[in-house]
Amino acid sequence: MKGNMPKKLIKNAFFLTSAAYITMFANAILTIALARYLGAKGLGVYTTVFTFVFFGTIISSFGLSPVIMREIAKNNLLAETYFVNGLFITLIFSFICWMFINGVVFLMEYPAYVKILIFIGGFSILTGAVADTCNSIFRAFEKMGIPSLVASGTSIISSITGIVLLWKGFGLFPIISMIVAGSGLNAIIMLFLLRKYLKNFKNINIKVSFEMLKQSFPVALMRTFNTLTHRVDILMLSGMKGMTSVGLYSAPVKFINVISVPLQSLGGASLPRLSAQSASSLDKLQETHDKLLKYFFLLSLPLTVIVFLLADNLIDFIFGKEYISGGSAIALRILILGFLFNITSGPAQFTIFTSQDRLNRFVPFMLAITILNIILNILLIPKYDFLGASISTLICYIVGLFTRVMLVRRMFEKSDNLLSISKKPVLATLLMVGPIYFLRDSSWVLAGVTGFIAYVLILFVLGEFKDWGINVSKRF
Repeated sequence: MKGNMPKKLIKNAFFLTSAAYITMFANAILTIALARYLGAKGLGVYTTVFTFVFFGTIISSFGLSPVIMREIAKNNLLAETYFVNGLFITLIFSFICWMFINGVVFLMEYPAYVKILIFIGGFSILTGAVADTCNSIFRAFEKMGIPSLVASGTSIISSITGIVLLWKGFGLFPIISMIVAGSGLNAIIMLFLLRKYLKNFKNINIKVSFEMLKQSFPVALMRTFNTLTHRVDILMLSGMKGMTSVGLYSAPVKFINVISVPLQSLGGASLPRLSAQSASSLDKLQETHDKLLKYFFLLSLPLTVIVFLLADNLIDFIFGKEYISGGSAIALRILILGFLFNITSGPAQFTIFTSQDRLNRFVPFMLAITILNIILNILLIPKYDFLGASISTLICYIVGLFTRVMLVRRMFEKSDNLLSISKKPVLATLLMVGPIYFLRDSSWVLAGVTGFIAYVLILFVLGEFKDWGINVSKRF
């Protein structure tokens, strides 16, 4: 793999990562406050509400946002047409999805107050659809700093307000209402800022709308299956084991979501470039894919080891003793292994998306993985509680990795394979275990930092960064 990542890609990845971390940090502080003030049951209710919202947001968009981004990245002249028709479709789907979710929740055996909270939280499905459509335009033009700043600002305001409400003794009703209001503010600001990039808003074209739906259908299926694979365990836990189990499980899940941000942001920032390259040069597409694969693996492997070894310390520090005694640290160890397989498959996932034909072929595999996940949860949750859900997630991530890699390798005549990429990082990881293990009792923070420094130094000695140094020297 030669060369470095383009500066614009790194810049956009930085914006996305910063925004995601600011948003996640703000939400994490609110989540910790909820866990402390309302306990595992209160956190379980909160998680259940926004799991339904998450499902609704993903399904209601019908896969249009990534399609809008992909097609505009290939041809900027489609921006006005795709935005207007895309917004029209997503608003209709969002309203239908919101109504459907409330109908389903009405038939479930949740307490009345939980049903009301889901009804209120569901309004953010509509506002989220508007913001997501606007965001796809900014991403297509690789102007990712704008939506990043807006999302960061509104999330900080929402979280601070929520913590104040908790401190004043308010419950979940005003907090969830406030989050919905923050989502609406985000959508309004995004619409206002988008006027600078879309000068002429065209009329809705039914023919174009149907063509967009046709393009987005496999994306919608893939995102729905992917959402089910990632979130159905929480819904199944809430029905089989109750809200306390959801709370104990959501703690490690949220932690995994936080540490996944930088690499997911790098992948998201690369998607417009990958889309453009797929239309112009298969060699460039392959080069970008191989670079991403190496970066993803180099960073995810040491992170996995550090979290696996220090899981008890991390859960205790962030969430408290209740989650340690409840078994959340064990779930974190299982899920961090799944994180490694899932993140490593990321470059293949983004590359598959750039090809409509390859995407169509991938959908049946996603359906199979989703069905596997549901079956495993049905079998494992009754016996092992949320640890069963963790094991199911790990198995599905392993299957997903091999499926994605297989499909991508068929796109390219020759590609860096994971085995050749992994030799030096795996050796460095094995050698970093010692410092972490011996230092963890004295200071888990020092153990983690020392382990990562040891990993980088070992890679340097093994010559992993030789090409990067040469490239930097040439530029200098």
